[in-house]
Amino acid sequence: MKSLKPLNIIWYVCSDVIAAIIAWSVFAIVRISLLKEPLNFEELFLKNVAFHATVIIVPLFWIIFYSLTGTYREPLYKKSRLNEFTRTFIAVLIGCLLIFFILILNDHTQHYTYYYSAFFSFIALQFFLTYTGRLFILQKIKSDLISGRLRLPTLIIGNNNAAVKVYKEIEKNFKALGYEMAGYIPTEIHQKNGLSKWLKPLGTLEDLEPVIDDKSIRVVIIALDKKQSSITENLLDRLSEKDVEIKLVPNTLDILAGSVKAGNVLGAMLIEIQTGLMPQWQQNIKRLLDVVFSLVAFVLLTPFLIFIILRTKLSSKGAIIY
Repeated sequence: MKSLKPLNIIWYVCSDVIAAIIAWSVFAIVRISLLKEPLNFEELFLKNVAFHATVIIVPLFWIIFYSLTGTYREPLYKKSRLNEFTRTFIAVLIGCLLIFFILILNDHTQHYTYYYSAFFSFIALQFFLTYTGRLFILQKIKSDLISGRLRLPTLIIGNNNAAVKVYKEIEKNFKALGYEMAGYIPTEIHQKNGLSKWLKPLGTLEDLEPVIDDKSIRVVIIALDKKQSSITENLLDRLSEKDVEIKLVPNTLDILAGSVKAGNVLGAMLIEIQTGLMPQWQQNIKRLLDVVFSLVAFVLLTPFLIFIILRTKLSSKGAIIY
């Protein structure tokens, strides 16, 4: 059976856009109801220019916000439905707070309870619709992984007992993760290799990059001994430049000593390696803070920069920008 290609992250983006449009449209009706104003659907959806503008701006805001928080960086097949529930709720909570203070807090009402009702209604709508769309996509991917319709070409590096154990454990327990063994690369060509009973060799370590490209490898498992720590470090350096998941057997963890971070532990057997200096969640927060502080600095410093430009122009001849 031919393997399906993993769903592209664009499906997540489209789902979030649709959820944002529906949530904002329904919230517009809830908003009018809470303000106890007469509701005219034709006036609201066909003639209200302000609504037409916000129904474009708000979904655009959500896509930019989700991008800054790292929602679209991780491949869909790696996402956990439970973790996504928490991440979606936190992102929606923060995003709704920003939209609330920008667009909703100016509503004229005599009752302060309106703001509480409006805020929680907006969060409920946005979260429910966003997570429902994401859950549908993740459920489809999980179903494809379990059924075998979606498979992730996997390469084992190693020719020892650890490599054989890794292979047997994956075949026994980790089929639901979609791993499909494409072959192995031995570290020593002339050494006897138990993997040859089940897998075919795909070359030597010098052929690593061409093998990954040719076989469309998505997962690389390094199963080496402690005494081969120099080889492991070299492989990590080379693999960090490829778009693949890198996994190690736990007994090699002592060689990492701060150079890379161990992230998601799959059972007790494989440790996923993050080659960045910071965990993904810290990178997302840093990126968001960089953008926020840059915008704040731009707004605060713009008058000062304009003043400098005018002083320069009035005090001397010639162009302001060289």
